[in-house]
Amino acid sequence: MEIKQEISGFEIVCRTKKFDKRVHILHWHDRYEFCQVLTNDLRIIIEGKEICASTGDMIAIGERVVHQFIIDNDDTFIRIVQLPIKLLLNFKSMVKPLKTHMKAAEIEAVPDLKSGLNAIFDI
Repeated sequence: MEIKQEISGFEIVCRTKKFDKRVHILHWHDRYEFCQVLTNDLRIIIEGKEICASTGDMIAIGERVVHQFIIDNDDTFIRIVQLPIKLLLNFKSMVKPLKTHMKAAEIEAVPDLKSGLNAIFDI
């Protein structure tokens, strides 16, 4: 099994990306990663646990956490934001309680959570 490490500087990564059907390589980042599913369902393996995510769901992945996307449909769009650990040091107490997988309905039910996540994805 191959695991890829992605190393970066201080930059913030924010992109909306189209993925076609495939299994991505196991990898990790030195940043927090927030993923919002925009179209289709997908599966993601996070530290060996499979999560099924649907349109509107948000996935939060901590730094140095091994993960892998399994895309079952072509034309799957995901919005990805990666923030450096250094940037989050003052906010770690807020980031740690985030659930790994938040369903769209959970996000919609809490207006402050929804606006906070929108702020992250609008970077």
